[in-house]
Amino acid sequence: MNLFLQLFVLGCATGGIYAISAMGVVAVFRSSGVINFAHGAVAMAGGYVMYSVADTLGLGHPLAIPAGVLASAVLGWLVYVLVIRPLADTSTLTRVIATLGVFVVLQQGVVLVYGSALKIPQPYLPTRSVHAGPVSVGADQLVLFVFSAALTTVLWAVFKRTRFGLATSAVAESPRSLAALGWRVGRLRAVNWALGGALAGVAGIALAPSLQLQPNSFALLIIPTLASAILGGLRSFPLTLLGGITLGVLQALCAHYIDLPGVGDAVPFLVIIAVLMLMGRSLPLRSHLNERLPRVGSGRVRPVRLVVAAVLVGGAAQTLLGVQLLDGLTVTLVTSIILLSQVVVTGYAGQLSLAQVPIAGVGAIVAGRLLAATGIPFPLAILAGGLAAIPVALAVGLPALRARGVSLAIATLGFGVAINAVILRNSDLNGGAGGLQVGFQSVFGLDVDSIIYPARYAILCGLVFVLLALVVANVRRGRVGRRMLAVRTNERAAAALGVDVASTKLYAFVLAGVVAGIGGVLSAFRNPTLTFASYDPLTSINGLIQSVIGGIGYVPGALLGGVGQNGGLATAVANTWLFDIAQYLVLVLGIGLIIQVIVQPNGIADVIAHPKRKGEPRLEALRARIPRPFARRQAAAVDAQIAAARRTTGHSSGGSLEARDVTVRFGSVVAVDGVSLDIRPGEVVAVIGPNGAGKTTLMDALSGFVPASGTVSLDGRPISGLPAFRRTRAGLTRSFQSLELLEDMTVLDNLRCAGDPADAASYLIDLVRPGRGRITPATVAAIDTFRLAEHLHRLPTELAYGTRHLVAIARAVAAAPKVLMLDEPAAGLSEVERAEVGDLIRHLADDWRIAVLLVEHDVELVRRVSDRAIALDFGKQIAAGTPDEVLADPRVVEAYLGGAQPALTTAPTPASTPATTPAKEQS
Repeated sequence: MNLFLQLFVLGCATGGIYAISAMGVVAVFRSSGVINFAHGAVAMAGGYVMYSVADTLGLGHPLAIPAGVLASAVLGWLVYVLVIRPLADTSTLTRVIATLGVFVVLQQGVVLVYGSALKIPQPYLPTRSVHAGPVSVGADQLVLFVFSAALTTVLWAVFKRTRFGLATSAVAESPRSLAALGWRVGRLRAVNWALGGALAGVAGIALAPSLQLQPNSFALLIIPTLASAILGGLRSFPLTLLGGITLGVLQALCAHYIDLPGVGDAVPFLVIIAVLMLMGRSLPLRSHLNERLPRVGSGRVRPVRLVVAAVLVGGAAQTLLGVQLLDGLTVTLVTSIILLSQVVVTGYAGQLSLAQVPIAGVGAIVAGRLLAATGIPFPLAILAGGLAAIPVALAVGLPALRARGVSLAIATLGFGVAINAVILRNSDLNGGAGGLQVGFQSVFGLDVDSIIYPARYAILCGLVFVLLALVVANVRRGRVGRRMLAVRTNERAAAALGVDVASTKLYAFVLAGVVAGIGGVLSAFRNPTLTFASYDPLTSINGLIQSVIGGIGYVPGALLGGVGQNGGLATAVANTWLFDIAQYLVLVLGIGLIIQVIVQPNGIADVIAHPKRKGEPRLEALRARIPRPFARRQAAAVDAQIAAARRTTGHSSGGSLEARDVTVRFGSVVAVDGVSLDIRPGEVVAVIGPNGAGKTTLMDALSGFVPASGTVSLDGRPISGLPAFRRTRAGLTRSFQSLELLEDMTVLDNLRCAGDPADAASYLIDLVRPGRGRITPATVAAIDTFRLAEHLHRLPTELAYGTRHLVAIARAVAAAPKVLMLDEPAAGLSEVERAEVGDLIRHLADDWRIAVLLVEHDVELVRRVSDRAIALDFGKQIAAGTPDEVLADPRVVEAYLGGAQPALTTAPTPASTPATTPAKEQS
């Protein structure tokens, strides 16, 4: 019991320092909504400045400590001014990637200035023991714990009671409103970034004497920092303190009582995963913002160019290149293979993973141990390494089922730290200090040892890269690639099209894991003795940076990123003809990333693929990316498929929908209260009510996007327990008020995605023989009915707003629905466009016999197209009957007059409706 108390107290002291660092993350997040992944590096910089002033210059800690805190505060302010503020109009993920670049710059800058050797600062607090009964604790730890509690109290009071604190809470929610009150938003955010940097510096200085100063390990303070901040909800300073203490105690107890190497380092990761899985959602809410990720390549393969390039590179490797350049080529190729995994999981599927290099390390360690124990052929060992990465990749991908964006990046970074601590640094697995002895390898009897036959090994790595690059390109061009892009662009829209979002995400992680595992094996087997120190999370961050610079959405981008790997071709060429740049390369990459995300976030490969000609609009440059002969063949193939589909039935028959006592609760708020309705084939039923009445929430409940009680049946079959994508496949489709088109895909691919069959076989078939999928009769009928033939090869962003509305409805119709739910299909349209939409709705009901549920504010449209109507107010059904009966009901009139709409009138007609007209606020 005494030991337990001792460990508990020690954990509290360490957790208090974690909490101080985490409060800096909270201060930054509260003001700008950005997670600063460079926070640990800022803390490290503060520790090094304190060490320089006190230990190197000998000026004493009373001067050194304020100097370290001030230096960290200035760094925090500079990060905001130079990096974050220029990216104010970009996505949150872009800003996160930029902070990763700052992380690398600061870490490598410290290495260049101070070296990578361990620095041991002199203690500045009393180290004598303080006894309290059976517990003994160092006076320095007691002081730090009391200081963390006092600092938490001060921060809580400042942010709760002062105008500065209240303004900080408001700026992340509505910066324009705050600016209207006279606050300078940029200055307020800069002050919070400086405060966050100062708190990071305090934590770094506090931990420096005990943790000691070493760039790689000290910078990973970000993991327990983020875990503590997440436990505090990224909002509350007292809860952040409690989260830090909980984390510190768990680390101390697990490290002592669990006999597993690295378990203490893995605890923050486990905490992050648990919290994210409990707090996350399988599908985002309507309020979720869809981030615009870097552009994605087409995946088109040019066989002639590929063969010529392979012959030239192979010939040069065999005859022209020296040993140093061959080694650089090999490093570039094996790195490019690992970066291909980043193209799949982040570029195609939009899942920001920071664990790809540790996953590659798992493949390497499994292949090495298997080969050393059994002597299996090297090709089988490579394959085994790829397959061994599958369970680890699945585990890394599990948080993606309920987390996304920044939260997922935090989870995968934590997973990378855990893999590195528990597996890769485990001496029982990695062979200890001497590594794993595997000797020289051969492939089908041909020696490919990288030391004796470096050209052969380089050619082998090149062949594997080409093979895997073809696989990744195939996936992009097939139906699976379309599903991935749908998930990456908009998870809600993907689910509404029948895409299994969870399976698609996990498939991306598994495929990326296999690719990374193979790359990890080839990287490790460059030497007859395998070591695994290079598969750490920091290298994974560098890999993401290289992928973004090369072009994370492009297969060639992986190769371009691999050129910049430390020890790769760029290093080899510079070392051969210029000077040793290895020590500066990572710094250059970090600076290059920061510049690129500001100037050209799509990467070098995008610039090569889409050169912008002088005076040419960007969209015209995009259209010019495909050679005309290929474009003509592609258009001809599409026309042939459409002509063939027209000769068959264009759509399926309608069905019926029945809902009884549907209730939706969000905490204590009842958004939908016991609503019942039924729709028969060929019937249009309208749902009306003021803003906030629960109309869209009812549609979300019927389509499976929010949990609800009650029963929902389609053609007499209960579907209440089915997820959204299964309800779509059953025949219940919907549109969205905010349209939610897949803007990275053409109109045709938007429609194809809705009509794609739900076959699991495509996950394997597309690896070797990608199929674009046939154009279904329902898709052709939608194209013809909504007159979209001339827009099929355009992006949704190129269309007028009214046409975008038609595409959104046509996409739902392309799924051959039995029941179609339309959420304000006439919102923001002109009078002529609203009339056209009304005629189309009646056509779907009368001629196609589709049952239509219509949520609409335009009363005249409801009168004209609806057979029946129901009215909602505060989630309750207040009237039902014919449209005229419902609209004349006194309760409906009162609800409208007391709600957001002034009267029962036709929606206003805009004079003109540009493509950028925003949709009305969702009810």
